[in-house]
Amino acid sequence: MMRRVLPALLLVALLSAAATLAGNFDGSVPLICAITEVLECDEANGCAERLPEELNLPEFIRMDAQIRMIREVGEGEGLRETQILHHESVDGSLLMYGGEEGRVWSMVMNQETGELSGGIAGDGFTLVLFGSCMVE
Repeated sequence: MMRRVLPALLLVALLSAAATLAGNFDGSVPLICAITEVLECDEANGCAERLPEELNLPEFIRMDAQIRMIREVGEGEGLRETQILHHESVDGSLLMYGGEEGRVWSMVMNQETGELSGGIAGDGFTLVLFGSCMVE
């Protein structure tokens, strides 16, 4: 009897782990995201590829749609955060937006893959962001 129960329990555990890893990007659990590509665009110079650290962007962010917050991941005081003003699921994508200090931002995340596209716009400039997220 024990020989049959152990493989069944192992199968249930593996399926649960797979469900946690794949397609859990609906905003129901906190996510850690890495910004992997950035384009900086302005009226005078057009667009140029930049590194996140050149623009003082965090390497990793923690997104928690349940409490409507995005926070910089790191140690110490003064970590930046912004409120998610709105989020919703539409056609397999999680849509989010917010704004503060004269800038607006928006993001679209593929709910199956966790791939992220977003933008930050201010007076005369736009940052286009690409990244990838995983369940925290």
